[in-house]
Amino acid sequence: MGEWDGRSFDEIKSLYPLEFEKRGRDIPNYRVPGGESINEFSQRVTKKFYEILDKTDGNMLFVVHAGVNRVLICDILDIPLKNMLKITQNYGCINTLSYNEKAFKIKRINE
Repeated sequence: MGEWDGRSFDEIKSLYPLEFEKRGRDIPNYRVPGGESINEFSQRVTKKFYEILDKTDGNMLFVVHAGVNRVLICDILDIPLKNMLKITQNYGCINTLSYNEKAFKIKRINE
């Protein structure tokens, strides 16, 4: 999140009102000053996720933040990243997925 890292949305809106508005108009492509775009973030996260998946057998547990969860869910369900914030991910939530024969099933989301 570059210069926005560690700040609340209210703080970001107050300190960077024009940038926050630009990001809202193009969430996937807007690059936060000093950071990366959601598209870049998604590519980095999904690449590593599938690398781990390909090298691992059995059950896995990923402990990540809501942004990682959202981009992975968007990728798995083929949801455009512009809609990622429509996926609720509460603090401490659990998402359960199964993976079999190169296909995912989402069993639980945001529990």
